Amino acid sequence: MLFSISFVWFSQTNMGFSQSDEYHGEPQILQNVAKDFDPSGFGYDVLYTLEGTLEDKVIVNPEEKSITFFYDSKGIQEDVLIIELPKILIDTPGLVFVDGVQDTNVIVDAQGEFATMYIPLFEEDKEITIIGSKVIPEFGSLVFVILIISIITIIGLGSFKKFSMNRI
Repeated sequence: MLFSISFVWFSQTNMGFSQSDEYHGEPQILQNVAKDFDPSGFGYDVLYTLEGTLEDKVIVNPEEKSITFFYDSKGIQEDVLIIELPKILIDTPGLVFVDGVQDTNVIVDAQGEFATMYIPLFEEDKEITIIGSKVIPEFGSLVFVILIISIITIIGLGSFKKFSMNRI
């Protein structure tokens, strides 16, 4: 799955960017994010744009409702991570921690099926943790389907056995 991405020029001086800053990162994809939690086993593709890179290792923690990415600056002093997160992967992302410190300069656009986040990064940054209201449900819809089929099977077998006992 490929997702569209929009580019922005930051005009807020408190973010460390000026109106003249132009962004030149290439769109990249992290594939199979959270595949251990996805009922299909494929995970989710996450599109991001960054001059540095995000490592393939991604930690998903449903209990803390967080996703952690690892950043390699490749020597770039100031960078901006533009990342599109499927809402099925993380719903309502709001808090962002960079190396354990909350970053309040993050811009979030959570319209549609994706939440697009703009996160300023610096050369020394390594770990980006995004916390939402929900991260991949521990029990997907597949579990409920299996539960319903099991209950129907048990009821059916019980009725069949009762019917067989009456014939004897």
